[in-house]
Amino acid sequence: MYRPAFVGWTELKPGTFQVVVLMRGSLRGEIYFLPRMSVATELVLAQWIVEVEQRPELNPDFGRLGASEEPELTFLEESGVARISKIRTKNFVMNLVPLPASTPN
Repeated sequence: MYRPAFVGWTELKPGTFQVVVLMRGSLRGEIYFLPRMSVATELVLAQWIVEVEQRPELNPDFGRLGASEEPELTFLEESGVARISKIRTKNFVMNLVPLPASTPN
């Protein structure tokens, strides 16, 4: 990621991340951002809810995301704050669920 941006209530600095998505039903999941190439869950940098659109027609290797694949990120600017709103890969489109109107406690 080339710029700082929020995922949910957490700001991520520019850099490379390992992204893990745990599906919770057929269309929703939890997305986790970890330091590059880490699988240690105690190192989670940010997490949020995503709506997942699977696109098997685009790639015969559906369901597999290569470690070197560069996803396309879409940012949403609100009041001078950048948020990741969409992550697109060759097999998936993940829309990050918008923040609720209230702030966290």
